[in-house]
Amino acid sequence: LTPCIGIAPFRCVTGKDKLHGPGAGERTVSYRKVRANSTVSAALDPHHTHFLLVDNDKTPGFGGEIRFRTQLEERLSNDMRIPKVLLVLSGGKGTVEMVAESVKRCTPVVLVKESGGAAQAIAEFLAPLLPHKEQLLQNR
Repeated sequence: LTPCIGIAPFRCVTGKDKLHGPGAGERTVSYRKVRANSTVSAALDPHHTHFLLVDNDKTPGFGGEIRFRTQLEERLSNDMRIPKVLLVLSGGKGTVEMVAESVKRCTPVVLVKESGGAAQAIAEFLAPLLPHKEQLLQNR
């Protein structure tokens, strides 16, 4: 099984009370999505094998994890000498911010348009620009 690590803002995790408890480090928790995602909280994605749950006092809601995630990815990529790429499936406002941050750092971004959400919105925004990509890249 290939590890798939999710990074999320702890304060926004639905059912985060189940994740508190004695002991530190890695542990297994029985977790189920109990209500629909909202602008206030969201369930952890069951397709991930591990999670890093972070908090940021300056940005306590969604998006508070973006700076941490970007710095962690940069550090791992540099230390391990491996290339990085951002794969975008669906997503929301935080995903748009993550794409913008990745582009600023010259990290390649792959958008899966048909996955909906932010991926589709960004792909549809960029589609009319693709015929002019050579000219746009020269003006960089």
